[in-house]
Amino acid sequence: MGAQMIEDTELRELFSAESAEHLQNLDQGLMHLEQNPHDAERLKVLFREAHSLKGAARMIGVLDVEKVSHCFESVLKTASSSQHPLDSSQIDRLLKGLDEMRLLVREAVTGEPSGLELASILARLDASSPTSTPLAEKPTLKVPTSSAPESEPPASESIEEQPPQTIDTLRVGTRKLDQLLNQTSELTVARTRMKQRMKEMEEAIQLWESCERKLNTPGHTNRDITLLRESAGDLFEALGERLAALRQGLFEDDTGLALTSRTLEEGVQEMRLLPFSTLFNLFPRTVRDLAREQDKSVELHVEGSEVTADKRILEVMKAPLTHLVRNAIDHGLESSAMRLAQGKPANGTITLRAYHTASHVVLELEDDGGGLDLDAIRQQAIKKRILDQEQAESIRPKALAKIIFAPGFSTSRMVTDISGRGVGLDAARSSIESLKGTISVQSKPGKGCRFIIRIPLTLTSTPAFIVAVGSQRLALPLDQVVAVKRIAQDALFLIDGQRTFSLNDRPVSVAYLSDLLELPASRRLEEQRKLGRAHGLLKLPVVVVQSDNRRLGLLVDTLLDETEIVVKPHGPLLQRVRHISGATVLGDGSVSMVLNPDDLIQTVQRHGSLAEASTMLPDPDLPESLTETTAPPIILLADDSITTRTQEKRILETAGYRVVTAVDGLDAFNKLTEGAFDAVVSDVEMPNMNGIDLTRRIRASDTHQALPVLLVTSLSSKEDMQRGMEAGANAYISKTSFEQKNLLDALRRVV
Repeated sequence: MGAQMIEDTELRELFSAESAEHLQNLDQGLMHLEQNPHDAERLKVLFREAHSLKGAARMIGVLDVEKVSHCFESVLKTASSSQHPLDSSQIDRLLKGLDEMRLLVREAVTGEPSGLELASILARLDASSPTSTPLAEKPTLKVPTSSAPESEPPASESIEEQPPQTIDTLRVGTRKLDQLLNQTSELTVARTRMKQRMKEMEEAIQLWESCERKLNTPGHTNRDITLLRESAGDLFEALGERLAALRQGLFEDDTGLALTSRTLEEGVQEMRLLPFSTLFNLFPRTVRDLAREQDKSVELHVEGSEVTADKRILEVMKAPLTHLVRNAIDHGLESSAMRLAQGKPANGTITLRAYHTASHVVLELEDDGGGLDLDAIRQQAIKKRILDQEQAESIRPKALAKIIFAPGFSTSRMVTDISGRGVGLDAARSSIESLKGTISVQSKPGKGCRFIIRIPLTLTSTPAFIVAVGSQRLALPLDQVVAVKRIAQDALFLIDGQRTFSLNDRPVSVAYLSDLLELPASRRLEEQRKLGRAHGLLKLPVVVVQSDNRRLGLLVDTLLDETEIVVKPHGPLLQRVRHISGATVLGDGSVSMVLNPDDLIQTVQRHGSLAEASTMLPDPDLPESLTETTAPPIILLADDSITTRTQEKRILETAGYRVVTAVDGLDAFNKLTEGAFDAVVSDVEMPNMNGIDLTRRIRASDTHQALPVLLVTSLSSKEDMQRGMEAGANAYISKTSFEQKNLLDALRRVV
């Protein structure tokens, strides 16, 4: 139609964002009216949306969008004033008009021709009116040409008398927010370097103290030391004071930098948070249109629309979720006749939900269709030579289901433009992995299928554990590190040819990290292997990582430290590097690769036997203790009082424990699913879930039922104590007579 692109860059971006919001609200509203045709209030809201879009288009001269919006507005106004609600065919035409308006907006924003004819759009919308009149009789919009305002303010209220106005909101380009977030993440690197400087300062002070002790040792007969003591004693004392002052200054600077950077980073991240409704609102229309194409009856249920996440998560997750929805409709859900024959409701159901755990945002897409066709997956895996016949017959159903994420895998006999169960799932997995997330699938034959997507809450800095292999220092994401230990060579045994050791009475496969990364083994590692083979007594450092239910022990040269890192993703030339998820800069300025535990586990699984945690059975022939822990025990501390929580955290950390805090019982139970803990210390009276219920849920859990639980509470009666013991608590400590020794003694007994 030859519409011109908006020339002003700022106005172009503003109009693009504002029009997208109005069009989305109109889309949602029409979908609502289709189900609730007599909702007069929603009709009025839609009229206002169309009116606002018309005004925005008029202001910057996008005349085609203005005219279509005006016609849209007229149709809605007629429907509001008449006694005839919009029917399904009219809503179809209006929805098509919205799609055409999106193309007109894109033409004005990008300059890309829409290929649409304005007259045909207006004619189609005119036919949507409940009491349609010829288009030529529609009133023509007249824009005032005079520069005078349409109305004057009351004479009694001068400009000086008007109250001052404040700007409550400000539109900020997302690009600027992205740049700001990148800069705040760099502060994490600065904090890490500051800690390194503090460590170096401590080493310098230790050297000075060593020299001072030698100078001040009584009875020295060395004449040179005596002369040095007499001539430089004051200088040494002044140097010591100066070093102490520098240490104090560094400590204060580090504390201030940590507080400022954390506050700034949290503030920027909060500005980037958007509710999942921004993403979920796109799917009712998709489900409606695809269900009609497939001649199926489908209901979409949405849960957790108010849950918020970083805007990048919402941007990246649009394509994977769209693909999963299309797959569910095309291949997951049966036809109404087939569902009735199977005793199911005629309407198929797709449930889309979002929720937070302690460290992740979780998305689930579930349908109540027929579930995955495992036989078809097995046959296709053999056909594509992913599995041989023997492997296909022995593979577990859970492992078989994961094959649908293989590149190019599909069980669909016909390629359609909608989906195929497995087609494109490798692309969805890649998108999720770009956010350091994971996707898994659960299926019940005849009952349905559920896809579970887990993405870290923060996409900037992340805690990591640093290890060394030869001269290489490597980072492992701490949320996937289950344990850090030293194991004896003679504690290793073979299961199906794979080196294994026992962790909490369950076998864990182990592998040398240098072998997995194809790095030359260091001299020290070679010596360890030779000594181990000869004597079987050498203890080797191992880091146990976990992905889903699978665990793997990584044998390394040295266990270094836990630190906060900023992961730098691969550049465009290295989109996917096996075993590596990115790089980071450590405190001393050196570059370290950030490892991908999922890839490492898959490599071992492909070349050997890797037991899953859910199927690991205790070996009665193994001794109870085979390993020596190098990392301190980790305690999960739950208390809703920040004062009590802080005090108890200090007590435990002073005693040498690592502490993770939770604000109530529900928060604590969620965190239990995210990491490995050695004990739980909990209050009893807490919101959402009290300590008694938390203890009961822990004891009812197959994974955590043996976990020690200590209740610390002000409820000190015998009845209260009896309730705690019946719930399964290992200790019940009263706050009224609280002594930290009681808590620490109780912990030592159970940990």
